[in-house]
Amino acid sequence: MKLLKNECDYRAWYFTDFRPLCDEDWDLIGADRVQHELLLMSPLFYPCIACILSRDNPYDKQYPYYIYRDQLRQWILEMQ
Repeated sequence: MKLLKNECDYRAWYFTDFRPLCDEDWDLIGADRVQHELLLMSPLFYPCIACILSRDNPYDKQYPYYIYRDQLRQWILEMQ
């Protein structure tokens, strides 16, 4: 898990924590595809907490999951 405060944090997290888990060869991926993937997988809001989840099938790719402020508030209330 990582706290993402803004787009700069997201991009750093994407390239250092998330993207290295993918099996694709970086040399074969074009800059346009990387930019498209960055936009597609970006969080809806900042700040948020980024997590990396995997599907039931071990051969499927891992994917980002974001926890937003409203969800955290709800969990905090439930824990009190």
